[in-house]
Amino acid sequence: MRMRAKAISILFAISTVGSSVARADYQITALPALPGSPQSFADAISPGGVIGGTSVSWDTSNIYDVPTLWQNGQPIALPIPSGYLAGVSAINSNGVSIGTLQTQTGSLSPILWQNGQAQKLDNLGLPDVVPTGINNAGTIVGYGSDLENGIDVATTWTNGKATALGSSYTAAYGINNAGQILVIGEQNGDTVWSLLSGDRATPITPPTGTTMAARFLDDAGDVVGDIFHPDTQTNEAFIWRNGVFDVLPSLPGDTLEIAYGVNDSGVVVGSGGTPDGIGHALMWKDGQVIDLDSLIPSNLGWEGLSPLVIADDGTIIGTGSLNGEITGFELTPAAVPEPASLAILALGATALLRRRRR
Repeated sequence: MRMRAKAISILFAISTVGSSVARADYQITALPALPGSPQSFADAISPGGVIGGTSVSWDTSNIYDVPTLWQNGQPIALPIPSGYLAGVSAINSNGVSIGTLQTQTGSLSPILWQNGQAQKLDNLGLPDVVPTGINNAGTIVGYGSDLENGIDVATTWTNGKATALGSSYTAAYGINNAGQILVIGEQNGDTVWSLLSGDRATPITPPTGTTMAARFLDDAGDVVGDIFHPDTQTNEAFIWRNGVFDVLPSLPGDTLEIAYGVNDSGVVVGSGGTPDGIGHALMWKDGQVIDLDSLIPSNLGWEGLSPLVIADDGTIIGTGSLNGEITGFELTPAAVPEPASLAILALGATALLRRRRR
């Protein structure tokens, strides 16, 4: 009887593994904050798997944001000038990280970290400057503003030196390894998103009657984000590829969906929600929407997962709530046996059953 039970359990394991292949189950790993900080936020991942974000703590009068890298799951603090807050917003393949310094009064300025050293970047003489992206060549993009004087300008940095992209563009929100830049500007009083390739700007035009927010640009020039329908007060996720604007499918009941990241295979991640406040972590792949929450164990204490970035190897990072505490996470596709291994398991199980019948 025990032998038969063992054989059946092996067959059950095979069927479970087969199901995992179809569903692409994920393993979730918490990214711990630095010692003394109860909360962590994950916002970026390098091609080499280094994760960047923020560790957060506070006292009765101040909040303390410390820029943090995670290597092999362990947090490492990056240096910042005394009196500032900061977090990592992007990392390139050379390990160069960028972020925004913030004073306790709210003033913003750009910073770069390389080999454990911090470097403040040129701010064009503007009171608030934010870097948003860096490519593998080290070119940085972002924006600067002076609210009192009505100045908003898209900005690039090369070797630490800032250059305004021109009066037509108010902000840059990403740069890929082809040098294309995702920009926003105004034309005739209307907000216009464009993909800037050298001196050529290609407009990204949402469906009539909607407004859009672009969130991420990949190396193929694909852009993801969300569109807003003012008549129904709903959001839909989108991908813009090769000049074609496609609205991504929604989960049944969702009225608020946002795409935050896309990898070079065209797999998109983001978030969704229903009118009564039920949220979902989402992935779009091969034209289908997938509820990521259903692909991880439900008994680990995680809630409210918000995926922000997906790497080319399928790793997803973001922030959620773990046992009630805000915590960064890393989702990795669960390892599954190769087909040959499954065949060996099946043969072994069959042999056990035959032996029992004798």
